[in-house]
This record gives sequence, structure tokens and C-alpha cells, in this order.
Amino acid sequence: MKNTSIVVDSNAEENVMLQNAKNTGLTDEEVEIITKEEYLARVDLEYIEKPTELEILKQEKEILAQSVY
Repeated sequence: MKNTSIVVDSNAEENVMLQNAKNTGLTDEEVEIITKEEYLARVDLEYIEKPTELEILKQEKEILAQSVY
């Protein structure tokens, strides 16, 4: 979910990063350790332009108008 994560860049071993997260009060289920490549791929997916609600309504209106004939 957008704006619900904290990104920490670290060169530490995975077990050290996990322990550091636990020390801040997070549980194993709340922590995900990913590579830089995985992070960048997710960022790219987040910024795919999605149609606005108005654009969706206009498209639906056009479809309905075509189906009336």
C-alpha cells in the first residue's frame, strides 16, 4: 500500500537488518527485506499512470452511448 512503508538502505547482512527492525518494535511479519532491483521494480510499477475517476466515467459513458444504438 502506498505510503505505508519505510525504506532503509543498508549493506548489513539480512539477519542483522531483521534484528535491527525487531529492535524498533516490528515483527517478522511486518518486515520485508528486498534487493535494490526489487525495490526499483516496485517503484516503477507504482508510478504507472492510472486513469482518474473522471476519465473512467467518460469511458463508461462512451461505452453506454455506443450500446444504445
